Amino acid sequence: MSPKISIIIPTYNGEKYIQKAIESVLNQTFKDFEVIVVDDFSKDNTVSVIEELQKKDERIKIICLNENSGGPAKPKNEGFKIAKGEYVAYLDQDDEWLKEKLEEQIKFFEDSKDKNLGLVYCGGNLVDEDNKCFSQYIPKMKDNPFPEMLLRNPIYSNSSVLIKREVIERVGERDENMKYSEDFDMWIRVAKSGYGIGVISKPLFNYFFHKNNVTKTINQILKVKDMEYLFNKNEDIYRKYNYTHIGFFRIGVMYYLAGDSKESRKFFIKSIKTNKIFLPVYFGYILSLFGDFGKRIIYFLIFLYRIAKGKRYLIFKKNN
Repeated sequence: MSPKISIIIPTYNGEKYIQKAIESVLNQTFKDFEVIVVDDFSKDNTVSVIEELQKKDERIKIICLNENSGGPAKPKNEGFKIAKGEYVAYLDQDDEWLKEKLEEQIKFFEDSKDKNLGLVYCGGNLVDEDNKCFSQYIPKMKDNPFPEMLLRNPIYSNSSVLIKREVIERVGERDENMKYSEDFDMWIRVAKSGYGIGVISKPLFNYFFHKNNVTKTINQILKVKDMEYLFNKNEDIYRKYNYTHIGFFRIGVMYYLAGDSKESRKFFIKSIKTNKIFLPVYFGYILSLFGDFGKRIIYFLIFLYRIAKGKRYLIFKKNN
């Protein structure tokens, strides 16, 4: 008999974290699942740690790739190929779930009146290297976030998501051309295909901040290249909702913050040509001429923007 949920955990050199992640799955109050751990050609003892856990629980399966894929997309796709569950959940190797996470998300699906509901995500605790929760991510989006999500990914982490298998089969698996934003790409495809996106506005997982986070170690230019690729892939949708100039502007800002002022100005000019009355792009272009001083101003403006948008998208609560 097939399990209700297939849980896919991609891992690479995760011997310090993977046991804690897997144990948080095994401790779930909802028990009808399989665990598929996909090792992306680790050079440490990650596989040995997984094998020891596998001896204790037959629900754990291991896939070992014979070369490193360079990103999380391929491991997730390889895991999905053997997944048997009606639902699919993802867990990053250095995160952990609270014990009621799956139970609450399954209940959300079962209680929902939205027949097109395809994905449910939740909030999370932000935890430092001393295992202390210093803040919380509390999503507040109640309606389908499309098309606004073209401008900003409202889903903070893969670890927060439970998605129907049939949705992935329809919209397609992870785009292996992307090394950083493959999750954002999938959520856009889910939303624009007409599926509902549900939110549980409470923390049901722990997101750990440490020096080895993928989001910290990845080359910043690669992040921008991914976003540029994502924009090009969805340019027709950006155009449909009159977001093209904002897309160009956003990529320009990202190039500037990544240290490529020349490339940033190319995208600022594209934005101006698309919409000559979009005032922020002129400000961005001028700031790009002032090096690190301009970057500091942009970071401050981004901070203010996130606060302003927080009421609609999410709230970060600082723990005392």
